[in-house]
Amino acid sequence: MVGEVDIKCPNCKYEFKWLIKEYKWQKGFKNFKKIADERILQIQKRKDISADEKVTEVIKVISILCASLAT
Repeated sequence: MVGEVDIKCPNCKYEFKWLIKEYKWQKGFKNFKKIADERILQIQKRKDISADEKVTEVIKVISILCASLAT
């Protein structure tokens, strides 16, 4: 494992971890995972947005990247 980001919704207090890993089968998706990891870490480091906005942005990033991967 390369690392992980703890994400907690400030409204419902639900917590989950975004694990930053590298598996052998992921070579075809390496750029996808790299982009997702970079964008999520950038969002978590931001100080200018609230925790609610961070959760929303992380969900948007994951949704957009998964949709682009599916097409």
